Amino acid sequence: PNTILGPITGNKYTKKINGISSFVRKYIFPVLYKINLYIIFKRLKFVFFSTDILKKYINKENKKKSFFNYNLNALSLQKKVPKEKIIVVYYRKHETKENIFQLNLIKRLSNLDFKIHVFGNNINIKKVINHNFISFKNKNLLLKKSMFAINSGDNFYSFFLLDCMSNHVKIFYDSRSKPHEFLLNKKLLIPIDFNDEEKSYKKIKKLLRFRSTPSIKNNFLKVGSTMKKRSISYFSQFKYI
Repeated sequence: PNTILGPITGNKYTKKINGISSFVRKYIFPVLYKINLYIIFKRLKFVFFSTDILKKYINKENKKKSFFNYNLNALSLQKKVPKEKIIVVYYRKHETKENIFQLNLIKRLSNLDFKIHVFGNNINIKKVINHNFISFKNKNLLLKKSMFAINSGDNFYSFFLLDCMSNHVKIFYDSRSKPHEFLLNKKLLIPIDFNDEEKSYKKIKKLLRFRSTPSIKNNFLKVGSTMKKRSISYFSQFKYI
């Protein structure tokens, strides 16, 4: 009863069923989401969600009590520095994250005149520079001088994407994702088709020639102003704070 809950996270499984684990993720988790959300909205007046993944499980009335994409608070505009010909990728070997598309795309991009840096799990591809699990400080130092990034397909609002935006890195993302209205910046966020490797590779290769850094100050101002108002509404429901 005295718990300050949130922000709430979640996941979505869109791949084929290949075992008990994937079956549970695809069919059992959604049922549990609905049960948990029913209880949560009975207990709280306002609810914070880290992303909008669970939005489809919330009815119209409860959506009025929901604040989505709290992760946007992680945006922190950094000072611009000269960029180098670097592409960064966040890769994790996980049942819901491993992506053959990513691996094949990285392999092809590694043959271009760009350095490929990978965070997370190592990839055994020639010319790729693996960082494994990198410190926050070293990651930001690398992102500051990087020109481009490839976001993961399973979670658009990853901290990786937000860190890239904060450091003025142009990001290629899965076109099936829908960026928040505050993040809409066609020069910074570039959609590609994660289901079409050839088409995506050609688009990336073409756009690698455009290396100017877009201005994202307005995006950050909108996010900051909105999140401040929502935070006040959220915490006001807890009388003992």
